Amino acid sequence: MAGRPIRLALLGAGGRGRAVLANWIALTDCKVTAVVDPNPEALKAVRDRFGDAVRNAEFVTDLPAWYRRADADIVTIHS
Repeated sequence: MAGRPIRLALLGAGGRGRAVLANWIALTDCKVTAVVDPNPEALKAVRDRFGDAVRNAEFVTDLPAWYRRADADIVTIHS
């Protein structure tokens, strides 16, 4: 992984997930590849709060469909 950012996927975009994501973004050189939550409002809250930091992330409501094509070094789970 040397030389490239950690690819991070966030599962669970509620309050706790957003708090953890804020720390990952602030403290690491990570690339957010996916934000997964069945609630579209939680996904919108992540877009609104993190803007450019998640602009290239995939926003997903269907976990099983995402899991089959997941592209991440680390998956954080907050459900």
